[in-house]
Amino acid sequence: MKFTKLIVGLVFAFAIIFAADSSVVAQDMKDDKMMKDEKMMKDDRPIVAMIYADWCPACRTVDPIVADLKNQYGAKMNFVIFNVSNDEAIAASQKKAAGLGLESFFAANKTKTSTVAIIKADKEVFKVHKNYKKGDYEKAFAAAVQ
Repeated sequence: MKFTKLIVGLVFAFAIIFAADSSVVAQDMKDDKMMKDEKMMKDDRPIVAMIYADWCPACRTVDPIVADLKNQYGAKMNFVIFNVSNDEAIAASQKKAAGLGLESFFAANKTKTSTVAIIKADKEVFKVHKNYKKGDYEKAFAAAVQ
């Protein structure tokens, strides 16, 4: 009986330690993300913002175009995806937008999935909705980094 109580006590102690450790990791990840978001706002690179939803067919067509250009322009531009797939994702994206100073962009476009915009010096210099022409994006990205 004492052995069983000892085992139960050890399992309980490990569970508490693991839970505390997990929350530290989660907080570290949250702090790292916040620092990255703050760095993005202090950075003078243009921001590419995309309104995305998992259920949106147009988003699945536009996403590979933007991903390909992110590989090409990742060092010259900041990229942010606002996920509007469900209420929880919308709330998280709204918070992210507020943290980046993009709340007016998000509010105006959160219902327009597959919208991609380039924001430079707090101005939209390019915005498209359901545009599947990679050349249009290439021209706009090139112009934004000059």
